Amino acid sequence: MMQSDIQSIQRIAQDLNNVRGQLQTTRSQVGEITTTLELLDEQPDDNAVFRAVGPLLLEVGDRSKLKSSLNSSLEALIGHSSKLEDLEQQLLNEYERISALIES
Repeated sequence: MMQSDIQSIQRIAQDLNNVRGQLQTTRSQVGEITTTLELLDEQPDDNAVFRAVGPLLLEVGDRSKLKSSLNSSLEALIGHSSKLEDLEQQLLNEYERISALIES
C-alpha cells in the first residue's frame, strides 16, 4: 500500500464530505423556494405579500416578478444540485477504485 494512495483516499473522503454538505444546503434551498412558491399561489390577490430584504420586510408590488425571480433561483439551484450529484458519483467511483487498489 502506497502513501500516495492513502493521501488520495483521504482527499477524496474530504471532497465527498464537502460535496455532500453543499448538496444538503442546496436541497434545503430548493425545498424552501418550492414551499414559498406554493404558499404564494395560495395567497388571495388582495392579501399583501412581503419579502425579507436584509433586516426589513418590504411589501411586494409585483407578484409575477417575484414568482419569476423565485423560479429562476429554483432552476439554478436544481441545476447546481444535479452537478453536485454527478460530482458525488465521480468521487464515490474514484474512492472505490483506490480502495480496491489498496486492498489488492
